[in-house]
Amino acid sequence: MHTVLRKILAWGSMGFACAVLAFFALPHYRQGESSIAGTLAEHFSLDLDGKPAHLEDFQNKVVVLNFWASWCGPCKQQLPAVQKLHDDFVSTSHVAIISLSLDDDPVAWHGALKEYKVPWSHGRFRAETNRGVSSVPSYWLLDPTGKILVKSSDIGEIRRRLDEAQK
Repeated sequence: MHTVLRKILAWGSMGFACAVLAFFALPHYRQGESSIAGTLAEHFSLDLDGKPAHLEDFQNKVVVLNFWASWCGPCKQQLPAVQKLHDDFVSTSHVAIISLSLDDDPVAWHGALKEYKVPWSHGRFRAETNRGVSSVPSYWLLDPTGKILVKSSDIGEIRRRLDEAQK
């Protein structure tokens, strides 16, 4: 009986440990980061396409903010999906895509823009003013009033929300 109890405890402990690891590995969880969905995005100044801009310049549009970096492998892997999003939504609706790089090195950032031929608005975002961005890639979907609808590390989730809104 003692051996059976030990096996049950051992398997139960392993199951609990796996459940905890799975929870922390989910993309919606970020340790120490409060949910910002439903809050208004902070209006901050940007340097987009070499010109000064403000987030409020995009009011009355649905905005996809794409936080990325040239050194980030997953960011570069998801750029074709961001390109598809741009091709499918930007020309036919009130959707704007803005890519903000967390690169410290402007040469690396410009090189990545040329390599991936980014046609949508882009700028650099200094890490010291991260405004709630704790990792890249990170995508925020803002409604036309500037309210954050979704914050995700998966462009697929942003795509699903935009597809749902089109129905």
